[in-house]
Amino acid sequence: MNRFKEKGMCVLLSAVLASGCFLTACGGPKPDMEEPTMEESKAVTVETASPEVRTVSISSNFSATVEADTTVTVVPKASGEVIEKNFEVGDHVNEGDLLFKIDDESAKIALTQAQATVKSAQAGLTSQQAAAASTKASATQTLGTMGTTEMKYQQAVDAAKAGVQQAANNLHSAEAGVDYAADNADDAHDSKKSAKKQISKLKDIRDTYNSKKSSQGETEANKWLKETTPYSSIADVESALASAKAAKNTAGSTEDAQNYQKTVNEYSAGNAEMNYYTAQNSQAMAEQELQDYETYGKAATLYNINAQVVGADASIASSEASLQQAKSSLENAQMALDNTVVTAPVSGVITAINVSLHNMASPSAGAYVIESDSVKKIVFYVAEETVENMKVGNTAIVTKNGTDYTAAITSVGTTLDPDKDLFKIEAVTQGNPGFVNGTNVSVRTVTREAANTLAIPIDAVYYEDEQAYVYVNEGGIARRKDITTGISDADYIVVESGLSTEDEVIVSWSSQLTDGAEIEVSGTAAKKTVSSTEAAK
Repeated sequence: MNRFKEKGMCVLLSAVLASGCFLTACGGPKPDMEEPTMEESKAVTVETASPEVRTVSISSNFSATVEADTTVTVVPKASGEVIEKNFEVGDHVNEGDLLFKIDDESAKIALTQAQATVKSAQAGLTSQQAAAASTKASATQTLGTMGTTEMKYQQAVDAAKAGVQQAANNLHSAEAGVDYAADNADDAHDSKKSAKKQISKLKDIRDTYNSKKSSQGETEANKWLKETTPYSSIADVESALASAKAAKNTAGSTEDAQNYQKTVNEYSAGNAEMNYYTAQNSQAMAEQELQDYETYGKAATLYNINAQVVGADASIASSEASLQQAKSSLENAQMALDNTVVTAPVSGVITAINVSLHNMASPSAGAYVIESDSVKKIVFYVAEETVENMKVGNTAIVTKNGTDYTAAITSVGTTLDPDKDLFKIEAVTQGNPGFVNGTNVSVRTVTREAANTLAIPIDAVYYEDEQAYVYVNEGGIARRKDITTGISDADYIVVESGLSTEDEVIVSWSSQLTDGAEIEVSGTAAKKTVSSTEAAK
């Protein structure tokens, strides 16, 4: 069954099954239905693509035989004035040697125009992509802000908690500083009292020594000093007295300094206590702000995001189609320019030249005839409906033992072969693959071709009876459009009427897709550019 008719049968079957389920539901008790959510949608999700200008080719395989050949006719693929001509009859040429050139001025202009069109289309696409990217970036930024905002609130809570802990640590440190200064002041006070006692004791010793010295003499006084005190001389007593006075003064200074430090630390402890209570209030505020955002802020942000992302890719699809069309035109223009240079397809001797300088060359007539050094021709036969599309110079792919060789058709028969009742076609491979006469090979070449024509993906086409039609996107609604189709290859089909490059064709299949159905475009189908040479392969 035709794949398009199969698709139509699937749609019909799905519709019948859906209607059956509807009738059954109407006849029985109503099932419990959940309340619809905001995420539910009746729209059919589809992919779309715009029709594009391209070359659609049909290639066929033929069984062929290798035969000996002595001449190759060189036919130009472009027409125009011959502005350069090389070699004469009887000259030997090598494969790739320049035979003649055709005036390429118009081809160069066309190529320049095609290049400018591609740049313009690329700039248009870039502009549309930038606009869409800006829209998506705004939506993405809003969506991303939800996470970062929540993180900021959480970080504020964490920072407030850390602030409370730091304030507690500072308060503890300040209180410890007060205690430390107080202890140091007490120690210094004790040291000062001890120094005072020592000074008083030393003064008593000195006074007693002086009294004994006056009454009993210095010898008795020294004797008394040694026997009753730890000092050996009055000089030692004076030295100890000086040290005690110095210790008293140092202890006094230390006491004063520590008392001052205690006062400073008490002031710092008061500030630390105030900071601790302030940090606790900050933590409570941060926790409340986080709770408010999680309860109300996130929901409001989600509702706003849904309004920003609808339809961001619509303009990109149109720009991509324009760029693809421009690239196809550029490819054709480059091919037309390349065809103004004609080279020898084989090495051999020129036996005839049918072009002359400043006269016209045409694809309808052979320009040079070359007797090949070692060329084998590939011979195969085709039916009448196929021979009409065969042209001298067309590319063919010759396959032998799994290896492909590029060839060019050199002769197209104009009368039926009396033995085979078919038309004889001859082709010559590039280079010398070393084929043996009489061996069999396979040949694949283009048998039908529609060049620079409007085409769409073949899977986008439906059929009702014999009428082909597609669905197009019109403002989010699927609309049926009847079309007239031409030839097709494995991926694309020619649209002869009914569509333009501005249409947005639905290329994905769905059993729910009908005329008038609400749709949602999920993406644009990827396009494949296939040249006529690739189509032949």
